[in-house]
Amino acid sequence: MLPGAYRGRILRINLDDSSTDIINTADYAPRYLGGRGIATALYHDLVPPEVTAFSPENALIAMTGPMAGLPAVGGSRWGLFAKSADTPKREHFCYGNLGGSFGAELKFAGLDGLVITGKAWQPVVLVISGGNGEREVRVESAQEWVGMGAESVLAAMKETFGPKVKSFTTGPAGEAMISFASVLGEGGASCSGGMGAVMGSKNLKAVVIQGTDRKVPAADPAALNAITKRIRAWDRGNVKVWGLDFMAQGPETRKMPC
Repeated sequence: MLPGAYRGRILRINLDDSSTDIINTADYAPRYLGGRGIATALYHDLVPPEVTAFSPENALIAMTGPMAGLPAVGGSRWGLFAKSADTPKREHFCYGNLGGSFGAELKFAGLDGLVITGKAWQPVVLVISGGNGEREVRVESAQEWVGMGAESVLAAMKETFGPKVKSFTTGPAGEAMISFASVLGEGGASCSGGMGAVMGSKNLKAVVIQGTDRKVPAADPAALNAITKRIRAWDRGNVKVWGLDFMAQGPETRKMPC
């Protein structure tokens, strides 16, 4: 039995031929802690050590944790994992974690994560829609967005695929495979570690998702609700609980932290 609110499916997409298959979360979740643990184990199993950061065989993994999609404080953070060129002396496995709403939307689409391998023959956008049952996966041309900055691409994804979609993308630096190129997601969430360069090496301009199943089950809803209420009741200015209050009210306060 899967712990927490895992959906049970990790979608694997090969951009070489747009083929897909499913990896069972149950093969990893009971043995490895959270999304970071699962993604690390997946990478170990799927990618040989000799594969380089910009090789098509490198896997770009987007992974959530067991609380993503639940009404819990901080539970919907997610991560991107891959071998990175943005490392001193030699390439190695790296990751960055993000806030925003993409992680929760993955769960709403009935998925715990994505594994993206291969290299598309032209710049593409990966589009995923559906819920805990059937879902649609499309690989579409991104030629019209080549050279566009990340914030503009996120806006273009909503204009093109609908206002409710959630996305992450990289800008011109990622397309040029600059080793430290970052990724930008919803709500100003950003990811370091050179993941944007890995996207560029795969001709992957953006990933777009819209889930239709927004009821993520908790193992003990009453206990989750009680803990969440307790945390929310703590004084926002308590740095021992919240850290420095980067969410303090100001002229341009963001709704979500990075």
